[in-house]
Amino acid sequence: MNKKLPVPRTAQKGLRDLVVIAASSALLMLAEQVGDWGLPPEYTPIISALALAAYRAIRDKVGSATE
Repeated sequence: MNKKLPVPRTAQKGLRDLVVIAASSALLMLAEQVGDWGLPPEYTPIISALALAAYRAIRDKVGSATE
C-alpha cells in the first residue's frame, strides 16, 4: 500500500515555503550578480521581476499539490 506519513498541514506548508524561498533567493542572487557578467545594470529589475514571477509560480504549483 502507498501510505503517506502523517505530516501536519502546518509542516507541509512550512516545507513548501522553505523551498519557494530558497528558489526565489537563488534567482534574486543571480539578479544582483548581473553586473559581474557584463550585462547592463538595467537588466536587474527584469531579472528581479522574473524571480518574483517564478516565486509565485512555484508557490502556486506546490500549494495546489498540498491542498
